[in-house]
Amino acid sequence: MVSRPSLGPVRKTAGRLGAVVAFVLALVLYVATLLPDVLPADAGEFQLVAATAGVAHPPGYPFYSILGWLAARLPLGSGPAWRVNLLSAVVGAATAALVFDAGRRMSRSVAGGAVAAVALGSATTFWATATQASIRPLVAFFTALCLDSLFAYRRPFAPRSSPVDDRALVVFVAGFSLGLTHHPSLAFPGLFFLTYLIWADPRLVITPRRWWKPLLAALPGLLVLLYLPIRAAAGAPLAPADLTTWEGFWEHVLARGFRGDMFAFATREALPARLALLPDLLRLQFNPLLLLAAGLGALTLLWKERRLALLLIGGFVLHTFVTLTYRAPQTVEYEMPAYVILALLAAAPLNVLASSTKKHLLRPLRLCGALLLLAAGLSNLLAHLPSFVALSRTEDTRATVEPVLRAAPRDGVVLADWHWATPMWYLQQVEGLRPDLEVQYVYPIPGQDYGAVWQERMAEVPPGRAVVVTHWFPQLEADYVLSPLGMAFVVDRVVEPTSLHPVGVTLGGEIALVGTGEQPTEGRPGLPLEVTLVWEPTGPLDGPVSLFVHLMGPDGRLWGQGRDRTYGPDSVSVGERRVERFTIVPYLHAPPGQYTLVAGAYRPVEGGWERLRTAEGAEWVVLGDVRLGPMESPPASRHPFLWPRPLGGRPALVGVDYDRSVPYQLRVYLHWRGPSRGGQAALLGPNLPEQAIHLPEVDEPGYFTTVVDVPPDLRDLEVRIGGRTVHLPAPGTEDRYVPFGGEISLVGLEMEEGPRPPGSSVEVRASFLALRPLLHDRHVTVRLIGEGWWSQNDGTPALGAIPTLKWIAGSLVTDRRVLTVPPDAPDGEAVLYLGWYDGFSGEPLTVLDERFVETAEALPVSRVSVASR
Repeated sequence: MVSRPSLGPVRKTAGRLGAVVAFVLALVLYVATLLPDVLPADAGEFQLVAATAGVAHPPGYPFYSILGWLAARLPLGSGPAWRVNLLSAVVGAATAALVFDAGRRMSRSVAGGAVAAVALGSATTFWATATQASIRPLVAFFTALCLDSLFAYRRPFAPRSSPVDDRALVVFVAGFSLGLTHHPSLAFPGLFFLTYLIWADPRLVITPRRWWKPLLAALPGLLVLLYLPIRAAAGAPLAPADLTTWEGFWEHVLARGFRGDMFAFATREALPARLALLPDLLRLQFNPLLLLAAGLGALTLLWKERRLALLLIGGFVLHTFVTLTYRAPQTVEYEMPAYVILALLAAAPLNVLASSTKKHLLRPLRLCGALLLLAAGLSNLLAHLPSFVALSRTEDTRATVEPVLRAAPRDGVVLADWHWATPMWYLQQVEGLRPDLEVQYVYPIPGQDYGAVWQERMAEVPPGRAVVVTHWFPQLEADYVLSPLGMAFVVDRVVEPTSLHPVGVTLGGEIALVGTGEQPTEGRPGLPLEVTLVWEPTGPLDGPVSLFVHLMGPDGRLWGQGRDRTYGPDSVSVGERRVERFTIVPYLHAPPGQYTLVAGAYRPVEGGWERLRTAEGAEWVVLGDVRLGPMESPPASRHPFLWPRPLGGRPALVGVDYDRSVPYQLRVYLHWRGPSRGGQAALLGPNLPEQAIHLPEVDEPGYFTTVVDVPPDLRDLEVRIGGRTVHLPAPGTEDRYVPFGGEISLVGLEMEEGPRPPGSSVEVRASFLALRPLLHDRHVTVRLIGEGWWSQNDGTPALGAIPTLKWIAGSLVTDRRVLTVPPDAPDGEAVLYLGWYDGFSGEPLTVLDERFVETAEALPVSRVSVASR
């Protein structure tokens, strides 16, 4: 039986004080890591809606829009965008306070409340949404409010209600009503909220006189809906034209346009793969100890508190099932109510210890359990903190879209993805930037190729108007000349950099390198360097020609390269200037120091390629010098050292990783924390000659990585430095660590062995580790290339459920791709390639490994034998 023990005044005061402390600490944390400016996609939309009292996409979020409008007018911060972000921090902190109170009531202890609050407050997605414009914190808030009020409600089968019970019931109904009209997904755990309520108080159903207060409390949730037609009638930004009609109103509020996505994956074929996503979704939020505590809490509630078990476990299971079977790219955010429930379940083991009849005997165990769970929560927080501190220091969205708007041709049309359209609208409508431009959102059309949709929208632009596009497609490049304009492309025009630094060198008598834009002079390993190159042919091209930009070290070695640009003899006319953008990412193991950017050209010849040389015979042209400093934070590692110490006054070893991507070789990545005065360390192992590790001179605090290649069968490895020895964890037999673009590393690969007959499928499971918090939408590509055939599968990782925009440093995600061998494929061997690219520009994330310099855009990971049976 669920009971509500009578708490003494001291415990009640401690509970209230604890909730206040939870709110204050959470608010300090979220404000300290608040995103500082305008944001992309839905966040940019919410910033625009709040600043202009607009109408958001279905279901409209009227309550959030009203709160956002009020927040945007506070005399605080740098502007409306920041103030709307601040609203999420306040709501997130209030949610943490509610979860503290709910956890305290459920576990009958302040420690239980603290465990629940820290667990939820440190969860990756909750923390992320609490620092940016988002409707998710309110979803979590109303979930927590409903649960807290239900925990405060009367004990089952009590003879009569009390004023406390009545207040709790009114709060529950008000929260549930506002929550449902804020986001209908609360209905799924809400089924168990109502079941628990009736189970706890069955007489409520047959006592109409007790209904009037709850019914009045439900009215605010309905009244806020009036915001939508009222603002639509006033011509608010983003409001649909039919929102003032009865049919249009319900179409918007009920989000009927998404009804085809509900349970789209609840099929025999799709469901197993969707359910397999759950471990990644939960591991992304909580560390293993918190997940173990939540599992133990579920078991203890099933044993001792079955009504609570029904409420929490039932709500978690149903909401998770609906989320996993919903066709949307935000599964990781739609799961928000489940994260609230899991945080409470993590505190549930303390409930059993509190309800035991032998409390005096279990008091030491209860104390140890509380300390262990609090330590797990704090560990989760500390692991995620560096990523959110780093994110709070970036203004990536403004730095991306503002240059495009400023440089776009006058009175032009900007065709944009939703991701970039919303911040552009914000800058136009709130800050008044470039109102002459027409920014159009290119929305997907079901059943139609997205690239074809872009072609149609471009064809609709009136002749004579300049067009800028934010998305690259092969068919667009085939039909138009696309010249880079910041992160976007201007169509059939060339916009040269405003500051053109002349180069004035001709390669092979055919390619004139005219100049470059502003060149980077400083960089860091793993972070991109952008180079804009202007060139023109001096005569007809004698066959295909490729241009390149490389980063060369003082040792003459290649330490980074951009994607080569290839032109055919008919693709560019004599004297026609072209502008190309190259993204060069220095290898993670590039030692800090001075490097050189060079540009050149080559053409294919029989048996290889040949360079187009300068008049002096040089193979490339020096563009400028770049100084690489140490990394500001270490790349995420599979084997981090929790308490690294400087070794004999030398740099501290902070992590190690192993890679077996090259047959018969083991690459050892060693991650260090400076400063470093240079010199050498040594890698030692059984039957291994001492391997020298050259340490760079690093005067400033920071991190750097070194690599050593050794035979593959070594296990007992150790590093000796400064007279001390550090033993390394043993490498696994399938270990991988291949960085892509300094953002993501391949750390595992699974696929069925053996030959495949034509017409069969090949399933590939790749595990990826985020090396740092990711700011852009990256897509994974898997390609199987055989003799005269190929098969490809691209998309958002984890079946679209976990976009890279949701990854922070250390996020581990498994991606499953299925490829099909064509029925007419000949017997032979096919090569499996794996790569990453930007979801908008198509720019590949190059493989940061000099051993794969010839296949830098995609990594060869395996070979597949195709044999007819």
